[in-house]
Amino acid sequence: MERRQNLDFHPAEEKLSGVVEHIIFASNDGAFSVFRLRLERQGKCTVTTKGAAPLVGQEVLLSGTWITHPRFGRQFQALHMKVSAPTNSAGIERFLASGAIDGVGPAMARRIVEHFGTEALRIIESVPHRLREISGIGPKTAEKIASSYMRQSELRDIMLWLEEHGVTGTYAARIFKAYGS
Repeated sequence: MERRQNLDFHPAEEKLSGVVEHIIFASNDGAFSVFRLRLERQGKCTVTTKGAAPLVGQEVLLSGTWITHPRFGRQFQALHMKVSAPTNSAGIERFLASGAIDGVGPAMARRIVEHFGTEALRIIESVPHRLREISGIGPKTAEKIASSYMRQSELRDIMLWLEEHGVTGTYAARIFKAYGS
C-alpha cells in the first residue's frame, strides 16, 4: 500500500484587524511592505505583505499566518488585505497627519479633526469648501486637500476592485501607477 504525502501543507489562516500605526518598510516597486498594526482587541504586531503598504491610520482586515523570522522575530504574514478608511477620530487624525494628503501635516490634521470629528473624511470628500471654516485653510488649500484625498480614495477603490478580481495588491499598485484610473 502506497502512502501519499501532502507536500502542499499550509497552516490554518488566521484573521487580524486593526489600524496601521506606522510603515516600517515599503519597497519602491510596491512589491513588499512591512508595517506596525495596532490590533483591534489589544496590543500591536508587525505585519509583512507582498504588496504596497497601506496608509498610516487606515483600518485593515488581514488573513494570513504567523511566522518567526530568524532576525526580526514573530510577524504576521498577510496573504490577503482589505483596507478601509479610518472610522474613529484618532485614526482619522493619524491618516490625515501621515503625509498621504497634500497640504495636511500633523497640526492641520488635529485642527480638521477637532472641528469636524469623525465626519472629517466625509467633509473632505463631499463638501470640501467647508474646510475653509478652519483657520489657515483658504480656497486653494481646501482644493489641494480635497483633490489629494480623492486621488488616495480612487487608488484604494481600484486596488480593492482589482483584488476582488484576483489581482494582488502588488500588481494593482503597478497598474494604477502605469495607467491611472
